[in-house]
Amino acid sequence: VLFDNITIWDSNGGMSIQQRSQGNIMNVTFSNINIETRYESPRWWGNGEWLAVTNSPRDNGYAIGQIRGLKFVNITGRSENGGILSGLSGGAHDILFENINMKIETYGNYSDGPLPCFQNPVICSNDTEHICIEQTAVPGSQISCLGSLDYRPTPMGNCSFYCRSASKANGVFLENAHDVTFKNVTFEFETPRKDYFGTCLKVDKRSTNVVGSDSIRCIGGGGY
Repeated sequence: VLFDNITIWDSNGGMSIQQRSQGNIMNVTFSNINIETRYESPRWWGNGEWLAVTNSPRDNGYAIGQIRGLKFVNITGRSENGGILSGLSGGAHDILFENINMKIETYGNYSDGPLPCFQNPVICSNDTEHICIEQTAVPGSQISCLGSLDYRPTPMGNCSFYCRSASKANGVFLENAHDVTFKNVTFEFETPRKDYFGTCLKVDKRSTNVVGSDSIRCIGGGGY
């Protein structure tokens, strides 16, 4: 599957894969893409991310396939939120980021914060040894939409359209991702930094074999 020579403009979401069922998604390339994403009303799927790849249950009790063999090549643009690549249920494997230049900055109508969002219910993989999304707020409690992670569609909670997981806006967040390579990647945060900004790369404890992370050009990225 090839997505090539595309402009994404004034959108609440950029490149996205939502893996919610059996079967694997493999060998997908996104190349030569210019992206501009911003916050919109929190009701809508997409939270201003330039990248949102997730594989997690839509409902409890169903097996989820793997995501494998993704390439992101020659990607440029600006985004009000960061990116997420999550392989919660089956893992995300064999991922390439090459020639990426993304700036995290605020410029839209909701730059100071859309309507309140609320913390997701607990989201876990459907297997015998559950992997669960880290909770940094009480499920159902009010959180800032800014920098939060949008895992929808998710198992139903008590926050319906406004569910998010509290976080910071990182250049990209890797969750249960394996064999990930970075080549010629730049993330830049606007100055002065916003409170909801994170760092250029955040990697969870389950991810393995991340290559080239020390070569990422990180401009204005703080610790997180």
